Amino acid sequence: MVMNEICRMSAVELAQNIVRKELRAIEVVDAMLARIEECSNVHAFVCTVAEQARQAAKKVDQDLHSGQDGLPPLLGIPYSAKDVTNCAGVPTRYGSLALPAFLPSEDNLAVSRAKVAGAILLGKTATPELAHKAFTYSPLSGLTLNPFHPEVTSGGSSGGAAVAVALGMGPIALGTDGGGSVRIPAACCGVVGLKPSIGSLPDHQAQDLFGVTAHAGPLARSVADIRFFYRELEGGHIHDPYSQGRRPALRELHSLKGVRVAWLLKCGNKEVDTEVERLSKAAVNTMQDLGAIVEVVELDFARLEPHFLVLMESRVARSLRALDEKSLSKVDPSLLTHYDRGVSHTAMDYMDALSERATAFRQVQDVFERFDVIASPTMSAPPLAHAQDPHGSVIINGNETGRVRAEWYPYTMAFNLTGHPAISIPCGYTNSGLPVGFHLAARWYDEAYLLDVAEILEKELAVPTLSM
Repeated sequence: MVMNEICRMSAVELAQNIVRKELRAIEVVDAMLARIEECSNVHAFVCTVAEQARQAAKKVDQDLHSGQDGLPPLLGIPYSAKDVTNCAGVPTRYGSLALPAFLPSEDNLAVSRAKVAGAILLGKTATPELAHKAFTYSPLSGLTLNPFHPEVTSGGSSGGAAVAVALGMGPIALGTDGGGSVRIPAACCGVVGLKPSIGSLPDHQAQDLFGVTAHAGPLARSVADIRFFYRELEGGHIHDPYSQGRRPALRELHSLKGVRVAWLLKCGNKEVDTEVERLSKAAVNTMQDLGAIVEVVELDFARLEPHFLVLMESRVARSLRALDEKSLSKVDPSLLTHYDRGVSHTAMDYMDALSERATAFRQVQDVFERFDVIASPTMSAPPLAHAQDPHGSVIINGNETGRVRAEWYPYTMAFNLTGHPAISIPCGYTNSGLPVGFHLAARWYDEAYLLDVAEILEKELAVPTLSM
């Protein structure tokens, strides 16, 4: 089987072929590594672990040949991890030339669980420095190119992960999402991205266990592959406070009939691009055609931006506080802006931000008293130009609107503050061929239900993926 055929296959298809011995795991890994090399000009990867991956693949083939019982579910499935995620023995660089590379001796929990389930790590994907923005450029790896158009962003901060999946450099990528950082690049690159509930896929290495807003989450070309990978990763951890409580009973969903949908075209932002509005309205109308009960609701997520920034910038200041002036001069200027603000935030600013976070949680919980999912565009406009200032105003429909977080992706940012699970799926393409994402959020720990809704809608929309 030729490289492109293998690289086009889903994770589910690859798993079936490997177990049936119709494909060898080493063939799959070699095809993915060759594809990474072929696509090196898009800067999706920071590094590969080629020899480690090949050795793991050979071990898979040996185990299959020997007829070993009890083989793990992700046996031989290649994936990548974002370069803020610790993988034992592989340097974590954080997209930075200023911070020293960290060589972890222990895997991040998601990586550890993927390994136990039989998945094979291919390498680390590109991120903006400290994963701080929705545009994947870093001093370390340069500009990560969008596979649909070289002049627009691949999104961020898991831009390398989204590009890798879109171009067949592995069927699955593990990203992180601190304000939309899985869902935004998924929408920009025409793939699927899941942000789990707080506590569903814990980060037991997080510095602030109680104030966490960032979550590890998978990206793939289909909801089925997201489910296939994620179900092996989810589950509580003794060191995570949000994974100690009881989970809701699983709700099986076979159709959208009777599903109650809260629809948000805007959430405090001034404008929605006309093509994004057309495609996202078509998606929610499809839900209605399938039997869902859709009702327009009003929520103001854009107002959360200054409070989100206080929390984020305080963490940035803490991360960079030990750097001297020479090292700070190597920091991405947009990150340095966040650092300068972060050191000036007061304890009162921080407490105000926590209070607003609590208010937002209560408001979203009130919506889920009446609805099963909240639907919206993933972003208010298609992928923005690389030249967009991350701190500047966004122009939508020819109108200057406001800052990026409040005006381009208020839909995603809010659910990092409230902790609810959310997913972005493709809902179509603009007239110029750029992908547009559709966003769905559900109750805490209701990922299975969310994935059911997303998969039913995905099947009906039947948006074609990028050809390879």
